[in-house]
Amino acid sequence: MRSVVMIGWLGLMLAASGAAAQSTPSPEADLLAVDDQERALVLTDNAAEMERLAHPDLHINAPTNEVLDRTEFLRRLKGKIIAFEKLKRIPEQVFISGDVGIIMGREEVYPTPTSESGQLFGVRTIMRRYTNIYQRVDGRWRFLARHANVVAPPTPPSPTTPPK
Repeated sequence: MRSVVMIGWLGLMLAASGAAAQSTPSPEADLLAVDDQERALVLTDNAAEMERLAHPDLHINAPTNEVLDRTEFLRRLKGKIIAFEKLKRIPEQVFISGDVGIIMGREEVYPTPTSESGQLFGVRTIMRRYTNIYQRVDGRWRFLARHANVVAPPTPPSPTTPPK
């Protein structure tokens, strides 16, 4: 009887350790979760939380054809100069090298009418390509750099004259 209880106990312990191992997110999943948090902070204009996520050396190559440092980015987020009604990201690649994490993909944004993007590109769905870079500092990911650019809508092919 005692061996049956021990085997049962051992089975429960193994099952529990397997469940714990499966519930621990991969480094890539952890990075994607932080990137989604960054997206949500921009969407909700949450400059206070963004300030905690942003690395002191944050730089952004913005789709407005400017490079923003951390101070300017946070100022624009606080002032709703950077503001969206919709911000959807589709990550395509995730890379981690040491303490640097990189996410590349595409995003769909719908800017507010008074935002910089709304003024420059119009209030419509805008397709962009992006690269977000994070650095692990003291055990947590910090938002270090970003590049985003607007993707021009595809143009229909022009008629061509067939070769002779």
